[in-house]
Amino acid sequence: MSARTMSRVTEGTDSSSPSARAQFYCLASDLEAVVARWPDPRIVRAVEIFGGAHVPRAGQRGQARSRLWQLRTDETPLALIDLGALTASDGMRATTSRVPRPDVFRSQRSLALVTDARLVVRGPGAEHIVRGAVRDYPWYADTRGLMHSARALVTTLGAVKPHVASFLEKFLHTVLNSLDELGMLRIRALATPGTLRDRAYDLRLARIMKLPSVPRFARHFESLRVTFPELRDERVLAGFTYGTVAGPYGLVLTDRRLHSKVLGQPPRTMPREHARALRQSDIDVHRLIANQTEVHDAPEYWRLRDVQGFTQLAREWASGALE
Repeated sequence: MSARTMSRVTEGTDSSSPSARAQFYCLASDLEAVVARWPDPRIVRAVEIFGGAHVPRAGQRGQARSRLWQLRTDETPLALIDLGALTASDGMRATTSRVPRPDVFRSQRSLALVTDARLVVRGPGAEHIVRGAVRDYPWYADTRGLMHSARALVTTLGAVKPHVASFLEKFLHTVLNSLDELGMLRIRALATPGTLRDRAYDLRLARIMKLPSVPRFARHFESLRVTFPELRDERVLAGFTYGTVAGPYGLVLTDRRLHSKVLGQPPRTMPREHARALRQSDIDVHRLIANQTEVHDAPEYWRLRDVQGFTQLAREWASGALE
């Protein structure tokens, strides 16, 4: 571990202290072990660990701390992932060096910076990342465990190949788990809910979501209240619904329940808290299951990423993280 002074890890804690350096050395070692043991050796080329056996040059650390990443003074970079290489069409773009050089820290490259507080993505990368834009995803604790938190973050990044998603899930889970064990995990407070609209944007669901606050959807939501009688006593948050001559169908989230309808069938509903266990069926990816008796169907023409995104959105909504 380099002896030079790093930024403060948390308020009141100087990471240049021996104890802090030891903590970061252990964390970096855990991350390097994940990369080194991964069966696909090409992964190694796309990941750079800060503060472990491979110590980045001062210039590279300086770039990581530049305004390009919009880092706060109380957070420390842990790793850099070449997201563009991981999401390339062939699964991994060839590179000449394991370590991304300082001159790649620019908007033409798609990179993800992992810090002790969040995941910071610099576009272009996943499809929803605007060129040159910086988006951050603070760590948060899923009610089912940190592995589910890591999986949700990967879902947020967008569609990647299964072997890449598996690596990212494992890597981010190791980050969260190591920070938790060291008592350094800073999670987003669920007491301050985000908005469904913002989260839908992150999950690339905005194009299929209707909000009751949008005037042009007023008549649509009036028809929903006829099709779903229980909506009259609930506050509708968002509709993933469509109108036809036979009536509307789709999925609706309210302040109390999840409602769904398939054309030609009666509406189905379940309490909000039950959606915490919502998952896709192993047999039909458009079928959403909470338990043996509570089953809902997503529109058949939804793409896989739409179903995955809605499932994640519904789970966060059920946990109280979104309003």
